[in-house]
Amino acid sequence: VTVFEQEGLTNSYSVDQSGYISFPLVGAIPARGHTAQQMEKEIADKLRQGYLRDPDVSVEIDRYRPIFVMGEVGAAGQYSYVPGLTVQKAIAIAGGFT
Repeated sequence: VTVFEQEGLTNSYSVDQSGYISFPLVGAIPARGHTAQQMEKEIADKLRQGYLRDPDVSVEIDRYRPIFVMGEVGAAGQYSYVPGLTVQKAIAIAGGFT
């Protein structure tokens, strides 16, 4: 998360198991089910409530949690998720159906 001109707020934040990031000054910000753009707006809106006049926030996804492909595939196991990955593509990456 980058808050431009606010070095103290710019940092890497992890999503916890409940689906939130803990952000300084404003507390828990929901991440699960939200796009990076939705999180930018949420963080900026909360910072606007008594902390910063016009915050400029950017959110980038550093890495995604892995996925697991199990069952009758060539190589069942853990694989890296990338945006745009579908079930069909995941099965193909795992060697297809056996």
